[in-house]
Amino acid sequence: MINWAKVIKPYKEELLTDLDGLLRIPSVKNLKTASADAPFGTSIQEALDYILELGKRDGFTAKDVDHYAGHLEIGQGDKLLGILSHLDVVPADPSQWETNPFIPTVKNDRLYARGALDDKGPALLAYYAVKILKDLGVTWNQRIRLIYGTDEENDWKGVHYYFTKEEMPNYGIVPDGIFPLIYAEKGVISIDLTKDLHSENLVEFKSGSAYNVVPDFASAKLVYHADLENDFSAFLEQYGLKGHFAKTEDYQHLKIFGYSAHAASPSGGTNAVLHLTHFLTNLTWDESANNFLKFINHYLFDDFTGQSFGIDFNDNELGNVTINTAFVTIEKGKAKIGLNLRYPASYDFEIHYQKLSQVAKQHNIATTVISHKLPSYSNIDDPETKILLETYRKHTSDQTPPLAIGGITYGRIFERGITFGPVFLGKPATLHQPNEYIELDDLFKGLEIYLDALYQIATAEGQTAD
Repeated sequence: MINWAKVIKPYKEELLTDLDGLLRIPSVKNLKTASADAPFGTSIQEALDYILELGKRDGFTAKDVDHYAGHLEIGQGDKLLGILSHLDVVPADPSQWETNPFIPTVKNDRLYARGALDDKGPALLAYYAVKILKDLGVTWNQRIRLIYGTDEENDWKGVHYYFTKEEMPNYGIVPDGIFPLIYAEKGVISIDLTKDLHSENLVEFKSGSAYNVVPDFASAKLVYHADLENDFSAFLEQYGLKGHFAKTEDYQHLKIFGYSAHAASPSGGTNAVLHLTHFLTNLTWDESANNFLKFINHYLFDDFTGQSFGIDFNDNELGNVTINTAFVTIEKGKAKIGLNLRYPASYDFEIHYQKLSQVAKQHNIATTVISHKLPSYSNIDDPETKILLETYRKHTSDQTPPLAIGGITYGRIFERGITFGPVFLGKPATLHQPNEYIELDDLFKGLEIYLDALYQIATAEGQTAD
């Protein structure tokens, strides 16, 4: 039996150096810098260029597919194994971090950086698993294609475009989840609730950065008859929040800072939007602002399951329906609420969406579906999936059964495939949060597991080994 821990030892420093370079690229989607050569912004294209150059350095065949995605390939034969990860990251507010989110920092055997866990660390883990096997001189029994998406944190346009141009792998692995493996995921829909709002008092409201993140910041600009500084300070103290108050000749400015989290677990964060609207609801407003704020407060404050809308539901396998209030904006006479709703396959989505729309309509609010991904299941009886699961158990002695989750991964892209690690069950999932990190021991343990599994699946030597 190969001692994979010994095999990876000479590669650890090089892996961390390559990962450091990737993590320093602030690859957040930015359409302001988008072009034909960088459809999701220059930083995301820089990350794609970086990983493709690594591949060229190490002897892979590299391909940039019209800047929407790319891949690195090695091996031979008609059969294709795909390993799909993503290079884009969610935004990071430096004021919420103990370190600079785009200057990787190792502390207490943890690597801190935006993307360390989601998904650049896992992407480099998978890359090095294939690179090390290549360096060992194995005989590939198929082609291996490391595929890199560029828009996973938003609309998946990059990977969808990619598969209009490139072949679907016979089997796919996604290193963007939890061990032992993920076989079922909720459906996810992003919805905008909009209305015209002309308020003399509530001049502006800004918050949120992405549908799949609990917002950690919200601000409002008000014209109000009374000085709100003391009341606002008391509110912040009551809820244990941080905020800021400022007053100019014409306006009062209120800011609240919350705590971000993944939208799959909205109760795990502190939603700055909902707390600011909760404070504002208790004030006296013109009718337009008053109705809008009360709608948010009544249907969304402290309700992450849709109970107030009458659309709540619980599934024994995938749990509750969840709702993340991702942002609220009020500007130039237009108001918008962005929601991210996640639901299990047993949920009658159409009926419940109509119910939500009807409630909104009663308040003169329109609903629009921005994106919708249906629930998904993977076949855990695929031979490759069985090897992955057995390899994980061999290296950890953990007999946890395959998982069903509320998040969504690229695993649903493949006709045959699975989401496999690299987060170990029971460890903090810091993705989308301030101070995101990956434990170095977990990174290297995951590399051992990937090496062993790919050796068995994709090499002639692995299939004949005891």
